[in-house]
Amino acid sequence: MKPFSVPPDMGLCIIAGLGAESRPSPKEAPVPRGRRRRAPAPMTPERAADVRALCERLPWTWAKTYAERAPHWYVVRRTATFDDFQRLAEAIKTHGESWKFQLGARVAYYRYLRPGDGFKYWHMDNLINRATVSDDDPPQGHVDQPNLL
Repeated sequence: MKPFSVPPDMGLCIIAGLGAESRPSPKEAPVPRGRRRRAPAPMTPERAADVRALCERLPWTWAKTYAERAPHWYVVRRTATFDDFQRLAEAIKTHGESWKFQLGARVAYYRYLRPGDGFKYWHMDNLINRATVSDDDPPQGHVDQPNLL
């Protein structure tokens, strides 16, 4: 019995159950994977004032382990009221801008919200973090990966 052989350019397509017609041509750029997101919605001055007042109510804790490399504060979901935590997380999701974050070899993309109080906020699972806005931050309206996050 002759062993089954696959041409090198067809191997992954056959494994995935795709024919040659389903393969992208070498000239086509791959489409990035991930959840598609629209551009951040503009924040009205009233909404920004509401978010700033909300942020003042939350019990922020200084992140001691990152004090030198990435100084910031955080609030854990269980230490804040559920409504306040969810409202800030939703504001970050709706109005935040996607930026690249790099610490050593680790690279991640987060949605950052700057409501005008001198801080930037980002949401990570059961945490919301905040750090002071710095000169190294991208300009307002900048988005590193508009299609992802």
